[in-house]
Amino acid sequence: MQKKVEKILGEGPYAFPLDNIEKIIDIFSNGGIHIVVSKAALYAFRFQGLHMHDSYEFIFPESSMPFMQVGSETIPMQRDMMLPINPGHLHGPADDMPCCSFTALHIDTEYMLEIARQVYCKQEAEFPSRPQVPEHNLIDLLNLFIREAKNRQPGYMSVLESLSVSLTAMILRSIANDTDHTGQKCSQINTGSMDRVIEFMKENIDKEYSCEKAASLVNLSTYHFIRAFRKETGKTPYRYLTDLKIKRAMEMLKTPDKTITEICFLCGFSSHSHFSAVFKEKTGFSPSGYRREILESGIMPKSLET
Repeated sequence: MQKKVEKILGEGPYAFPLDNIEKIIDIFSNGGIHIVVSKAALYAFRFQGLHMHDSYEFIFPESSMPFMQVGSETIPMQRDMMLPINPGHLHGPADDMPCCSFTALHIDTEYMLEIARQVYCKQEAEFPSRPQVPEHNLIDLLNLFIREAKNRQPGYMSVLESLSVSLTAMILRSIANDTDHTGQKCSQINTGSMDRVIEFMKENIDKEYSCEKAASLVNLSTYHFIRAFRKETGKTPYRYLTDLKIKRAMEMLKTPDKTITEICFLCGFSSHSHFSAVFKEKTGFSPSGYRREILESGIMPKSLET
């Protein structure tokens, strides 16, 4: 389950311990939808630093969460509210929050944008990270998804597929969002500015990434920077940075002078397990397998394109 958590939530630090994760949360998934549910308010949601991931997240507190942070802003959250978080935005607890209980809906970026295109003919989906009151229908769909995933009655997979589309469409329809229609003018990053951003990513690859800092290099808000970056490269900044990290790791693995653990941290990963999982997902090899393939057989696996 730890690998599943790391894949959905990205790199840590997390507000809960991974070594006891099965007692803290449940995860219900289908395709591009993942619902994380806290089992009980038996632990403190601890401040360990902020994290980010390449999916949309919508947090539904079931208890008070007064110290939620998105970027540099601290946002108090109450029960029965909802907080949207866009891909690549740093977020997490700004301080310890004891006895927290919540449900978090994660929607993969590709899945969200595909539904946006199919249902609403929209090319982008960005949501304001501020507390909102969710529609009752949305909560009903979340609960039905969880119930179907738990009970696994005959035909449940078809039901989950239908609910995944309905949940995503409901999110797009019910939340006030700033969405580009085809042909609508969008902020752009010129070639020189893009080169400056990419150079910044490369120079700071082993440090904690700040989307706000990268956006400031091109005089854009974080919100418009992510949109413009994705329009220019086809990837979110977070995904582009992840590919840069893997590409650097591939180069470093060509020689035996550094251990895989050293390479992991030099390439900006916070844990060996997450590094190994992402590396295998991107290349088809484990880091050790990739190194062995090069050193023993002389075969050079295909490089990533960034």
